[in-house]
Amino acid sequence: MIVVTAKEMQNIDEKAIKEFKIPSLVLMENAGVAAVKAIEEEFGDLSGKRVIILVGSGNNGGDGLVIARHLLNRDVNVKVYMFGEEGDLSEECRHNLSIFNKLQGEVNLITDTSLSKLRINITLTDIVIDALVGTGFTGEPKGVLSEVIGLVNNCRNPVVAIDIPTGVDSTSGAVYNGSAIRAVLTISFGFMKTGLLLYPGADYCGKIRVVDIGLPKQLAENIKRYITDEKIKELLPPRHAWAHKGTFGHCLVIAGSKSMPGAAYLTSYGLLRSGAGVVTLAVPTGIKEQFSPGEVIVVPVQESETGCLGLVST
Repeated sequence: MIVVTAKEMQNIDEKAIKEFKIPSLVLMENAGVAAVKAIEEEFGDLSGKRVIILVGSGNNGGDGLVIARHLLNRDVNVKVYMFGEEGDLSEECRHNLSIFNKLQGEVNLITDTSLSKLRINITLTDIVIDALVGTGFTGEPKGVLSEVIGLVNNCRNPVVAIDIPTGVDSTSGAVYNGSAIRAVLTISFGFMKTGLLLYPGADYCGKIRVVDIGLPKQLAENIKRYITDEKIKELLPPRHAWAHKGTFGHCLVIAGSKSMPGAAYLTSYGLLRSGAGVVTLAVPTGIKEQFSPGEVIVVPVQESETGCLGLVST
């Protein structure tokens, strides 16, 4: 599975729209439909359930409005809470808000004065969907947005993050002052983002589902960053069935001391796991007995008076 940064994702989106002439509204529709399917696979039939969708003014908010519309068609009790004025909405977000309004969907603006209403409703809902900000967001959420994050994290209902949890940097995984929404499910569009895998951000994502939204795969063919899967296996040299441990090299580790034997252990077994055929570990004589017989060959060497590798002082 290919892993992309926020900038790489932005470039892929732009090329899909400009070079491949895939309308952004089509990608947004695909994203919303795929998200609804993933949510239903996770939580089952949602008809009759109460769902609050928090949407922002950008395209992530537009994704949330597509989700709201399709849930509404499934007889889900949907309430949309919008962060941002209508005049600040992206074109795609405004388009999907118009459709949702024509379906007589409920939309509430998130303001200082409406937070109390959101606080009450969020405790009465079955699922909260976070579509406040997308992969382009960086920095620390402040003001009302920070308060909304606190409300969501204090409720006991499952939270689904759309593309990335609000407050998590989609490239670095940074979370400033712990201000980020904690999700039980994060639905990533098109490709996995690095910020979903790096800590502390990874701790806020819950289960991660990457869904196809129709982006041409060749747009990411130059990105050589993968999660270990079948693609990685293709890049590794084959190991012949008749090979033996001597075929793959002999590695010597000289490490360890009386006070810190763990590093020697971890290094040696890390080498075996990464492919070394034979590993010999040279440790100070005084800690040799801490290493039980196993795959690593342990050899005692002279130690200093402090239990480190070295000559005894005279």
